[in-house]
Amino acid sequence: MPFPQWLHYPNRYQRYTKSPPPGPPPHLAHLPAFNEEYDYVETLDPNRPSSKKELKLYRFLPDCDKADNRYYLGWKHTAYPTRHMQEHASLRIVSWNLDFKNFHAAERVTAALNHLQKVVFGCVFPDDSPGPCVIMLQEVHGRALRHAINKHPWIRRHFMVTPVDQTKFPQEWMHGNVTLIERTVFVREAFTIAYGLSEQQRFAVGISVKMQSSTDGRTRYVLLINTQLDDLPGEYVRYSRRQMQECQRELRESDSFSGGIIAGTMPLTFVYNEDHPSYDMPEMKETNEDFFRKLGLVDVAQGLVGKKGHTWGYQGGRRATKSRPDRIFSFSPPDKRRKVIVSEPEIIGVGLKLPPDLKGLWVSEHFGLSATLQVKD
Repeated sequence: MPFPQWLHYPNRYQRYTKSPPPGPPPHLAHLPAFNEEYDYVETLDPNRPSSKKELKLYRFLPDCDKADNRYYLGWKHTAYPTRHMQEHASLRIVSWNLDFKNFHAAERVTAALNHLQKVVFGCVFPDDSPGPCVIMLQEVHGRALRHAINKHPWIRRHFMVTPVDQTKFPQEWMHGNVTLIERTVFVREAFTIAYGLSEQQRFAVGISVKMQSSTDGRTRYVLLINTQLDDLPGEYVRYSRRQMQECQRELRESDSFSGGIIAGTMPLTFVYNEDHPSYDMPEMKETNEDFFRKLGLVDVAQGLVGKKGHTWGYQGGRRATKSRPDRIFSFSPPDKRRKVIVSEPEIIGVGLKLPPDLKGLWVSEHFGLSATLQVKD
């Protein structure tokens, strides 16, 4: 059977100029949907499974910062747990979409990190510690990851980073989710979930964190998932529904976890339109709240009614509608007494712009969210 002509290369944007070698393209070889008869067509097979892959954590080591290290620039993976890690009773959580599409991606991400350092965490100097925290970023351009995050002095001094480079994104996509973990946070594992059903190459970054219960001091494991879901309308609603269900399954199926959170950018609706062919089915008519309730997810910003909770539509964005696509959901095991408690989030990054010599661009078309996480028994 002849090898098919692959039509799309998310990591290289090119076609073969000669007859391709036998076997799948290297960046697709690991996908479980591929089979040896080469009958896989790069389309959205509804039965295509997602792939979960272990991630390494990277920390900056000044002694390894050499000019011949092209991408990592002193960032080396660390075997966790390290001697710096400890169990904390609370964590500061930040989630922020940094808009990969606009110009000056690296400069905008640098401005966002400066805002987080000096305004959100109150760290005047790079040596000032933010305390135990996890920063979850979405839509980080690969160039901004290399030239802004990996080179920022405050990040180098206090954080571990995962993924550390664009090549670590599933299929080496041009942008993705990046999680920054303060060095004293006790991390047990890190992984990515490359969604099997995604029109926009979306994925999730998960980290398992060891914490103390704020009531009795017992050790608890909490899973923090950083993701951006497909946000296309119409038929694509089923993609975002399945992606959210897969994230919730990760929170639910591990007996050792005390719950966790899903944070990131979501579609405005998880509900099918009335003109959908199967709209007469009961599950098609449920509201967003019904969908979240069925999964056991709690929207921690549900108290921010109307404009108070908006995170998008005020700072650019094509055909922007003032709305709340950026969310944090908490999940607590229904059969256990322990509960994951997340405070009502604070809106951050409002009105943040680059200087006039960089066209005064908005740092991001999204606002960010900042909250505090605890586990209580």
